[in-house]
Amino acid sequence: MKFLICAIALVVLAGCSTSGTSSSVGGESISDGWQENEVKSAGMIYGGRPIGVRRSGVTPSGLSYTYHPDGSGSVDTGTGNLMGNWAVDCTRDRMTDRRECHIRSLEAKLLVEFGQSNTPQRVCIIGHNFPGRTGAIRVDSNSLVNTGTSGCVAGSFAQQMVAANRVTVRYVEWPYDYPRDHSALLRGYPEAAELLRFIRGNIDNLAF
Repeated sequence: MKFLICAIALVVLAGCSTSGTSSSVGGESISDGWQENEVKSAGMIYGGRPIGVRRSGVTPSGLSYTYHPDGSGSVDTGTGNLMGNWAVDCTRDRMTDRRECHIRSLEAKLLVEFGQSNTPQRVCIIGHNFPGRTGAIRVDSNSLVNTGTSGCVAGSFAQQMVAANRVTVRYVEWPYDYPRDHSALLRGYPEAAELLRFIRGNIDNLAF
């Protein structure tokens, strides 16, 4: 029962709204955040450890975002579909202690790898895993770009995604040896990329 109560409290603290249009976020106002309206929330103490500690805010385009002390975060695309949100990950590698950053959207089926750079190094199709098969990515009405057998293209491709509306991927998923096409909106990607850069450059110096 105690675990259930804590789990419910954690959900409330994390915030369940996916509208992405709210202009206010509960918590303590701060001055060193990514956006001027950013606040921090202490969460709760469970087992002697803080849970749900985060900073949250709203971008100029009206999208809610959140990030945590470990360097993880997300941008809510406001669709009501959690799979459509952009997850930002700049957590430390457990073997090297270096921060390796990437952005992913399960709805768009895209993983944008930044590594230790401020610019994308690779753009990969999530779910393309049939050995020896190539895929393709197309943004809006631009020409498609074929991937290698890894399902990835050069990081420079991400520049097309900044001002684009929609992405379409063609992938081959094991064990089905035939291509599938999938399209999704790219709303929130530019904000997620900027949030990643802010986290990478500042997370170690921020108070939570």
